[in-house]
Amino acid sequence: MSRLRANLITNENANGAPDFPHGLTVTGIVTASAVNTTPNDIVVGSAVTANSQGIDATGIITATSFKGSGSALTGIDATKIITGNTEVQTLASRIDTKVSNVGILTATSAGANVTGIVTANSFFVGGTALETSTIGAVLSMTGGNASGFNVDTIASTTKRIEVFILGMSLTGNSEFKFQLRNASGTVSSGYVGSGGYVSNASYANELRYTDSWGTFGMGSSGGTWSGHMTIKNYNNHYWYINGDFWNDSGPTHYWTHGHCNATAQITGFRFDKRGGNFDAGEFRLNQYS
Repeated sequence: MSRLRANLITNENANGAPDFPHGLTVTGIVTASAVNTTPNDIVVGSAVTANSQGIDATGIITATSFKGSGSALTGIDATKIITGNTEVQTLASRIDTKVSNVGILTATSAGANVTGIVTANSFFVGGTALETSTIGAVLSMTGGNASGFNVDTIASTTKRIEVFILGMSLTGNSEFKFQLRNASGTVSSGYVGSGGYVSNASYANELRYTDSWGTFGMGSSGGTWSGHMTIKNYNNHYWYINGDFWNDSGPTHYWTHGHCNATAQITGFRFDKRGGNFDAGEFRLNQYS
């Protein structure tokens, strides 16, 4: 075995690099400013091989950034985006959003399906927002109102009406009377319902009405009454009512319930009495679309 020790090697004319026709084997670091012949392979250890087909790497590749198409990558679901515990997946016919341990929202052309707990400020059915409200003004009476009055502000989109009564007193043998209104005026037929009362566990009575919804039993007791009614649209021009009333100074409970076919789009609500007069009190009508 021979050893060559020199600080400079040139060709025989001392004007260029020497030739190694059979190659050169180097152990250690090779530093070059340029390579005139493109090598077929560059091998780094046993993990990285670079050639004309690309770079093959075994193990972990770490870089400050990656560029180019990732369409040929394997082991990655290109239809999912995952951030923390939220996962969004897009398919040809639907989009799934999954929040771990909470639920799954699946949206398709037919609508949305939710598995889990749903919390929202508002909900939509058929493109119409539910619980969009219009709060009515407080209407007050100071006494001596012989006839009722109309609230003709019901919107065509309204599906629910709530009526609040506060401290209303009646004179004479009076009962509350409630009617719907449409473009033809006050609806005075088509009602199926009754009003009643109970004063203790063994005493109850009820009376049926066909011209309106109403209470029963108030005229036999003095005092002021408060109450709350909910009137809901069932289908087309059918409306349902449930109402509860109470004597502000006693234990008696009153109610009204039933339904009505208004035959047309309702436009208003009539607050009236049956017999006697309104004395004093106030009420408010709110509506919801």
